Amino acid sequence: MRQLLAERGSLTARLEGLGPVRVHVLRQGRQRPSLDEAVALGLPLGRHAWLREVVLACEGSARVYARSLAPRRLPGSWQQLPRLGERPLGRLLFSAPDVERGPVAVARLRGHEPLAHRLCGYGLTPVRDAWARRSRLSARGRSILITEVFLPWATVDEEDARR
Repeated sequence: MRQLLAERGSLTARLEGLGPVRVHVLRQGRQRPSLDEAVALGLPLGRHAWLREVVLACEGSARVYARSLAPRRLPGSWQQLPRLGERPLGRLLFSAPDVERGPVAVARLRGHEPLAHRLCGYGLTPVRDAWARRSRLSARGRSILITEVFLPWATVDEEDARR
């Protein structure tokens, strides 16, 4: 789990090392970010952002819940975000030559956090003791805030962890 939490590159590419990744879109559209999300993304309070919530499945199991928030103006190829459908966001983000991941915040969900309640609302249980991380990916002065929850059955074998 440490390797997944510390991954600086594309988590999608890491999961594709296990097998084909399927993206299940839970929700997408304009939404006001929560206070902590707006602060982390550097958006003025009350401003709408583009929201995308998905589950990444690999080997027939849900592996990762991902919540992405982006300002309305995005650089270059990132403008495709609202039209991604069931394509992985990681492929789009890491196609930018100057993409950088900011500091990664890591937390362990105990089941009572708003994020844990959101996951339960989607029927993604159990989330107690699931690991989560959040970071900003930036390119050309614009950022996308990504929150990823590694669902309890999300494991990587030893050989994959060494890659």
